[in-house]
Amino acid sequence: LVSITQFLLMLMQPLFDHSELIRCREGTLFGNSTPKLPSPPLLAFDEIIEISSDGGKFGRGYAIARKRLSSMSWVFDSHFPEDPVMPGTMLIEGLLQLAGFFGAYAGERGKGRVARVDEVKFLAEVTPQDEEILYRIDVRKHNREQRLLLAEGRVVAGGTERATVGSLLLVV
Repeated sequence: LVSITQFLLMLMQPLFDHSELIRCREGTLFGNSTPKLPSPPLLAFDEIIEISSDGGKFGRGYAIARKRLSSMSWVFDSHFPEDPVMPGTMLIEGLLQLAGFFGAYAGERGKGRVARVDEVKFLAEVTPQDEEILYRIDVRKHNREQRLLLAEGRVVAGGTERATVGSLLLVV
């Protein structure tokens, strides 16, 4: 069973689809001197389904991205063949990529590199049976003068939090 929120998210059209994420990787979506995303297969999500520079938990913006796990068989085949589970580092990487994308969306110039990650909690495994994961960041602080973006994040699969990060600090 899925919650009403999950059902509504599934029905929503993406704000940024896969082709636009590739344009972000190339530097043609927001501009060449903005934070970029990695290339597939390391691109952590398929689409951005919500993003705003207002609102969210702290009123400074948020973003939600979705990844369908059907494209991740190469990960599950390796980690581990008899007991497939998504590596926790990949969950955190998805949150970092989403924070970098938010920086580009908000008009930042720079590379969008991680400076610090704190308060990481892995709450439950992500397996192929989960079918998709949602990444969410809520921006705590966005200081353009110092080129810093501070956010917290969480990864949800099947309506259950699987990982949380209390603090993602990026130099944007």
